[in-house]
Amino acid sequence: MTLHAQQLSNLRMHKLSLAGDTVQIDTLSVVPGTFQLRDSRGKLVDTSLYRLDAVNGLLMPDKSLQNDSNTFNTSYRVFPFSFIREYKHKDLGIMEPDERGETNPFVYQRPPQGTDIFRTDGLNKNGSISRGVSFGNNQDVVVNSSFNLQLSGKLSREIDILAAITDNNVPIQPEGNTQQIQEFDKVFIQLNYKTSRLIAGDFELTRPESYFMNFYKKAQGGDFLTEFDLGRKHNKTGWKMDVRTAGAVAKGKFARNRIQGEEGNQGPYKLKGNDGETYIMVLAASEKVFVDGVLMTRGQDADYVINYNTGELFFTSNVLITKEKRIVIEFEYAERDYARSMFFVSSGITNGKLSVRLNAFSEQDLKNQPLQQDLSNEQKEYLSNIGDSTTSAIWPNIDSVGFSGEEVRYKMIDTLVNNVLYDSVFVYSINPDSAVYKLGFSLVGEGKGNYKLVSSDANGRVFAWVAPVGGEPQASYEPVTLLVSPKRSQMVTLGVDYKFNENSVFRSEVSLSYFDKNTFSSLDKQDNTSYAVVLDYNRRTSLSKRSEKPWELVGGARYEWVKKYFPPIEPYRTVEFNRD
Repeated sequence: MTLHAQQLSNLRMHKLSLAGDTVQIDTLSVVPGTFQLRDSRGKLVDTSLYRLDAVNGLLMPDKSLQNDSNTFNTSYRVFPFSFIREYKHKDLGIMEPDERGETNPFVYQRPPQGTDIFRTDGLNKNGSISRGVSFGNNQDVVVNSSFNLQLSGKLSREIDILAAITDNNVPIQPEGNTQQIQEFDKVFIQLNYKTSRLIAGDFELTRPESYFMNFYKKAQGGDFLTEFDLGRKHNKTGWKMDVRTAGAVAKGKFARNRIQGEEGNQGPYKLKGNDGETYIMVLAASEKVFVDGVLMTRGQDADYVINYNTGELFFTSNVLITKEKRIVIEFEYAERDYARSMFFVSSGITNGKLSVRLNAFSEQDLKNQPLQQDLSNEQKEYLSNIGDSTTSAIWPNIDSVGFSGEEVRYKMIDTLVNNVLYDSVFVYSINPDSAVYKLGFSLVGEGKGNYKLVSSDANGRVFAWVAPVGGEPQASYEPVTLLVSPKRSQMVTLGVDYKFNENSVFRSEVSLSYFDKNTFSSLDKQDNTSYAVVLDYNRRTSLSKRSEKPWELVGGARYEWVKKYFPPIEPYRTVEFNRD
């Protein structure tokens, strides 16, 4: 076999045409200081007319040299390898850890022999499965079960897995008296492949890179994220892009409660839903508690504890509550009137200086899939005619089902109070001839109802009518059902940032938001859509040339325009913004 002299030497000499802005001259790294570029007449080309990337073997000529018809001669020397490639004698990726997660590359160990049907090389597993039986002299036999599994490791050389699967048939949430929460029922699986990530099961959607779009959602579904380069692989000034998409069923609804502290009362402070619901279940670890604008820490030895199942908040002795304290609680609560779906898409592109990002979020109640609220055709038609006036979405809860000695029944009478005749007044009765009405009462607010809860020996809660004074109701309950309308919330944001240099940055964002209080109705749609814009410029200027602790002048300008009735997904400003 004969080897040419050119192959035995690291000297390279060849002709090329500069047809583009980047030309690959060699697959090996060029020795710095050895590159020469000559035109067709043998004249050296000025080094100011081109730039050489010696490590990657790339030549970036000036626009004046980029011509297919011109031929140039090059000469240079190369290293026997490329500095950008990975060289190794053995691939460490094929080495698997033992059962303790340890790896010794110098000792050969035979794979263990056994009958472990759950054995998977490269995975660390731990967990438990339990079954139990409960019985007693006043209850039936009940089978209790629990399952707990944690996985971490590699499914293959390039795919990592992280999983936590917990299943307990306990219909309550954990106690909120510790800083860390262990949820009873959760399925979480995460797969990683190079620059991509896939999450399935129970996960949290948090605030993206946006000013106006803010949310924290506990969801159950899927979330996919990937990143990739748009330019040349070794071009440091190339564009990079990331794409994220998520689709899930929302577990709860966001609410913000403002509570004025009571002198010497450390709790309980009852949390309420957006529509005034008092009996709510707060989603575990979803709350943020602020006192005078300061974020508190959960824990029995910290600032507060919370009962997620009853929605009650207690403060510890570390935070003394007075009537001057301003308490703000943000949380998610389980709202089960409708099935609720949400979708999120985010995409960004950047090259280091210019950054463009698009976010889109949609959350809506599925009006044709009610859960605890079973709407009749008459109730749906009623909701379609009230528009956004959802505060008046009440429906009589009165049914003449006949007398029952085991349930609370009422009779209807007319009564005269202070020379005013009131008809259709319901009074508790045990008379089989007249007590034929079954009523369902709802809390409508203090001074907004005509019935109050009274003590009674009856098998159930009994309500008594209270006469109005001056035409104003004097109680808090009414025999009505509060109809909850299906809602839809959507937002799209477009942000453009530009970095002039290390000390000067311009940021901007435009947001389009849509909120429909009642998707059953086509009325009152004129105020559903709104807009917002923010422009922000910041600059940092050095006032001295000292290398240690130089004086700097930090300045900037900011403009924010928000249209009236702009409905954010969740409040994007601080809790004390209006007060400040």
